[in-house]
Amino acid sequence: KGRLWIDKASYQWVKVHAEVVKPVSFYGFLAKVAPGTEFDLEQTPVAAGIWMPKAFKMAVRASALGFFSENSNENDSFHDYQPMPQALALLQSSK
Repeated sequence: KGRLWIDKASYQWVKVHAEVVKPVSFYGFLAKVAPGTEFDLEQTPVAAGIWMPKAFKMAVRASALGFFSENSNENDSFHDYQPMPQALALLQSSK
C-alpha cells in the first residue's frame, strides 16, 4: 500500500511512502519480501522547477530460498546540491 504527497503550488510530488502488507515472491520461490518492508522517498526543490531527492529510508524484511533472512535498514539524506554549469546552460537555453 502506498501514499503520495503533492505540493499544492507546483503539483510536484514531495514524498512517497510504500509498505508491503502481503508477502511478495520474486522468481517463484527464490526470494520473498515480507510484510513490514517500507520505503520512504522525499524530494525538495533545489532550483526553479528542479526537484531532487532529500531523504530515502528503507526497512527491508526479506528471505531467499526460504533459508536466508535479510532484515536491514537504510537512511540516506541528500543536500548541498550544486548545479553543473553545463546543466544550467541547457536549462536556460530551453526556456
